[in-house]
Amino acid sequence: MNRHVSALVKYVTRRTKSLGQQGTAARLHARKWAEARKALRQVESVRGPTDPRLIQRANDYAAQVLGWKGYAPWLHLYSAIEREFREGWLPDNYYQAIVVPEVNGEYRRLSRLRGTNSILFGGVGFPDLGYFVNGLFYDPDFQPIAWDKVKEHLSDRAERVVFKADSSSLGKGVRFFDSADLDIAALQRLGNGVMQARVVQNEFFDQFMPSSVATIRLCSVIGDDGHPSVRACYLRFGRSADSHVLADDQVRVAVDLADGRLSAEGFLSDWTPVDRHPDTHRAFEGHRLPHLDKCVAMVLDLHARSPQARCVSWDVVVDLANEVKVLEWEGGVVSFAEATQGPCFADLGWDTLHRA
Repeated sequence: MNRHVSALVKYVTRRTKSLGQQGTAARLHARKWAEARKALRQVESVRGPTDPRLIQRANDYAAQVLGWKGYAPWLHLYSAIEREFREGWLPDNYYQAIVVPEVNGEYRRLSRLRGTNSILFGGVGFPDLGYFVNGLFYDPDFQPIAWDKVKEHLSDRAERVVFKADSSSLGKGVRFFDSADLDIAALQRLGNGVMQARVVQNEFFDQFMPSSVATIRLCSVIGDDGHPSVRACYLRFGRSADSHVLADDQVRVAVDLADGRLSAEGFLSDWTPVDRHPDTHRAFEGHRLPHLDKCVAMVLDLHARSPQARCVSWDVVVDLANEVKVLEWEGGVVSFAEATQGPCFADLGWDTLHRA
């Protein structure tokens, strides 16, 4: 048996009880190892090999602090990007396997049910027009609307609408419609999800990518005092061939939370470093994100309203009227934030959760 596979089997057997849990954990770690190693190769193809001393520090930290050398591959990637090793970094597979079940628990699943937005957050900030739920359509106040009135309800509120399916992620399950041409029978076949008004982005973002809406990813956590704080921020741009941001084909750029300054370097979806958007050729350096203070205030308010999941990632947009709209939320994604801005969570004691 391959020594890496043998080590993986031993670790997940020790950490989990049932055969089903072991299989799920093994698949998670194997997939995350592959992602980290592929990303490292891509970064090193541009920057050259990572200092072996950093690789060794990552190995030692994973084994001695996080309890397993199998967490090292993501630390290798972070070290290659930052050209140094930082204590407190959370590897992506450690976060997914250890942290998420502990700090978010079953509440992490709520984000996959689009119809919970108005219930959990009172509809604040969301451009939601209504929800398809188990064969019925509801407005944001969860008042039922007859199917023969749905087209009128939507077209009275927005010219262009966007459908997002429940349990969709990575930009998949998203459909765009002209509200005047809606085929209600076709909408009924889409299943459960949310219908939102299409947001027109602030002109600042058009210089980087005018054909799709850029999203601002903010990560917030509920501390041990019960109050939220924002720990990371980065921009997600789409590509010219796409109608919206897709995880498989995005451009990510870190944003300084202190002043909104964009990093001089961004990364393609495969972790190739770039200093400008590959389609518009607009450089990132020298630009500051507008209305970052409003974005931060919005997610802090929303997380305080519904603090059950303690780590949440929010995708927000600044529109033409300089207002903040929240497109969606999910149970925390940390790899890019840790790689470019981290350690983002070193004060929370999450590195000790594996000892429980």
